[in-house]
Amino acid sequence: MPHARIGGESVYYASPHEIDGTAPGARILFIHGPGVDHRLFADQLRFFAPSQTPIAIDLPGHGQSSGEALEDVVEWAAFLNEFIDALGLAPVVLCGHALGGAIALEYACRYAERVEALTLVGTGITFPWAADTAADLAADPHGYLDNRALRGLREPVQPVPAETLTTVRRAQRTVSSIRDFVAAAKWDAAPRLSAIHAPAHILFGEDDPLVAQAGQLLGAIQHASFDTIPLSRHFPHLEMPDIFNDSLNRFVTILPDLSYVAGGE
Repeated sequence: MPHARIGGESVYYASPHEIDGTAPGARILFIHGPGVDHRLFADQLRFFAPSQTPIAIDLPGHGQSSGEALEDVVEWAAFLNEFIDALGLAPVVLCGHALGGAIALEYACRYAERVEALTLVGTGITFPWAADTAADLAADPHGYLDNRALRGLREPVQPVPAETLTTVRRAQRTVSSIRDFVAAAKWDAAPRLSAIHAPAHILFGEDDPLVAQAGQLLGAIQHASFDTIPLSRHFPHLEMPDIFNDSLNRFVTILPDLSYVAGGE
């Protein structure tokens, strides 16, 4: 299975294609949220394989990647730049969920010329619950997983998303999950939003509490579109993958036109 060597660590990624000049379409890099790994993007890897080059990373300290999770989104963005360099992905379409969206947004601010487009999934300007989650995990990691492994899914919970999310959350290193939520707790996107010039697509599950922040994101990012995914909460890519994939595919399909408009201003 593919790995990249970044700073002496082995970083795992999944893709249906060889990452070279023959790979089709746009390079779409999926970045997972806190306390999970690339497996939550399995449906996206399958859907986009025929027409695009989807890549889903395990951030260091997660899944099959070695190393330590970081506690700061700026540091995660610097790591992401090394990964994109190592695989030669630029220009890249970034698709990040929650903390992964924060990392993608920070990256787009710092390395704008390397980002073709940006998709933010369940990504808040802040994450108000993250500090409490980090504290709960540190105090009783087993109890947290026993009682809250399905947190973020819409009720009534669907069996397949529930099984996937539980399996993936239980597979993570506790210290990595804690550090993820610490990084999310420190995040504040407000000073960064006006620096985003790439076309952006903002996606929320219709029942995600963070959807209340969508208006501020749309108001501050110059070239942004917005979609809500029905019958889902914080994991629309997992709960309603067909609808999610259709929305993301529409955005990726019109990117040449959007990039022309954004580049002309």
